[in-house]
Amino acid sequence: VEKAMGDRESLLGIYIARLIGNHVEPDDLGVVIGADGYIRVGDGQLRAPDATFIPWSSFPGGELPEGESYWSVAPGLIVEVLSPSTERIDRGEK
Repeated sequence: VEKAMGDRESLLGIYIARLIGNHVEPDDLGVVIGADGYIRVGDGQLRAPDATFIPWSSFPGGELPEGESYWSVAPGLIVEVLSPSTERIDRGEK
């Protein structure tokens, strides 16, 4: 699904990612990636949510995968910021 984000939606996405990161970092619970970070879901489709938290327990051996551009892991939380211009059909797919 192509994203139609503006500055306001980008601001909100990074703000949410920062809040999640502020919670995750003190206890080293995992990693937080932003809108440029893709993850594999379901049948190998790539998705780039606006913010994603991935607990260390989702990574094999509790470490970041080496040599993988896109991780095949189970995220703990995915955040997708919708803009007013996002079509209803796109919202269902997201």
